[in-house]
Amino acid sequence: MGGGPQDRVAAVHVVRCEVARQICEDGQVKRLVFLDVDGTLINENQEIPASARDAIAEAIAAGHTLIICTGRAKPEIYPFLWELGFQGFIGCNGAYGELEGKQVFADFMPASEVTELSDWLESHHAGWMWQGPNTLYPHSFFLDVFRTPEEEGGTPGDWTNFLKQIEPALDWHRPERAFKLTFVFPHGSPVGMQDAMDEFGDRFCILPGSLAPTGFRDMSELTAKGMSKAVGVKHFAEHMGIPLEDVIAFGDSANDREMLEVVGHGIAMGNFKDGIDEVASWITKPVNDGGLAHGFREMGLIG
Repeated sequence: MGGGPQDRVAAVHVVRCEVARQICEDGQVKRLVFLDVDGTLINENQEIPASARDAIAEAIAAGHTLIICTGRAKPEIYPFLWELGFQGFIGCNGAYGELEGKQVFADFMPASEVTELSDWLESHHAGWMWQGPNTLYPHSFFLDVFRTPEEEGGTPGDWTNFLKQIEPALDWHRPERAFKLTFVFPHGSPVGMQDAMDEFGDRFCILPGSLAPTGFRDMSELTAKGMSKAVGVKHFAEHMGIPLEDVIAFGDSANDREMLEVVGHGIAMGNFKDGIDEVASWITKPVNDGGLAHGFREMGLIG
């Protein structure tokens, strides 16, 4: 969308008036809302702000349908997020979706691609993790990204609870098929994400990862060509019979870009990165500054 960040922030008032008018004219209007996890629902310490928790509860009580839409797989979702009452889940950047606990879609990458990509990464001494429906398949040093303290080059924040959360789902073998691949190279490696794009970019979607461990190089996410969160959002909107122009989405990083672009109201968090403000309808406050609750109020989802 055109205009600078300040123009898009100011545009919230116009957007809010449009939404409010629709609700006033028809008291039964309910919204379909998609929420990213890291940097949107939770912060770098894997905590959900109290204001976000309250806003979600109020929005669900008002009859709006809230869906998690994340790069994470299902085993990476904390129980406290499920307990908030989300009606659905889109995981692995759009490759898998559930509504009210029932699978809506699942788009796997086949064994041949898993083998080809794993062999290439292994030849370049990378660390990686494949994501499946209920299992995570890490290799080599990948989990050191989360185990290593930030001051020693690990991922910013406290990831202790994340490591505890995923432990029961870990399998150190290669999967026969999977939804998504996350990979990272050792610090100082001559090979990085650009090399992966040169090798595979014509056949797969490769994005910068939403995390940035300083002691490693180029954390990246890979899915099937054409796969994105927008694909999952379209699946849900069609399944539920809701026009995309009536859909709301919140996100903060590269894997949210297509999602924010395809919906009628795409909101970037104030802590956005990777230039996603270019496609956002407007920008709310950062996650740690009540950004989600502020966005919900401005969109008329809560009072």
